[in-house]
Amino acid sequence: MKRGVSVSTMLHAGGRILRVRADSLTISEQEKLYNLSKPVREHHRFLSHCWNSSGWRKAIALVLDHLGLPAFLAAIAVALTVHIAQNYVLFPKASLFVVHATYFHTDLQISFWEVGLGEGAALCFVFFGHYLFRGTYYFLDCASIHQTNRELKLAGIANIP
Repeated sequence: MKRGVSVSTMLHAGGRILRVRADSLTISEQEKLYNLSKPVREHHRFLSHCWNSSGWRKAIALVLDHLGLPAFLAAIAVALTVHIAQNYVLFPKASLFVVHATYFHTDLQISFWEVGLGEGAALCFVFFGHYLFRGTYYFLDCASIHQTNRELKLAGIANIP
């Protein structure tokens, strides 16, 4: 009985599942925590859950691990698109600062449109990108192993990756 928790579930509500101590929950809350996991064929990753570290830090580390590179690429794509659109007069040019590119023998104007929309795209990905990872499952001990039912607990322990 392999069970896993999707990245989407783990990052939902700011990583709420990572910010709770399972041993401090009531029996009904522990069962709800177990119900957040689903039967899976395989775990994509194993998450060693240290209960003494901050839940927010765990959530931020998970966001950076899964969404850092896609957020960075989204920011670059949006900033470059805006830069190209400004050069074709689709957006007004408004220089935030000018950098002289020696290699290209030209001045590059960086506008607040590029910076603002690029950062906005990255932040949207950081806050909402976890919905794209619904099929990636982690083994998370507090949710993948039943905390109150002895038979389910033993079955979960037997399937620790």
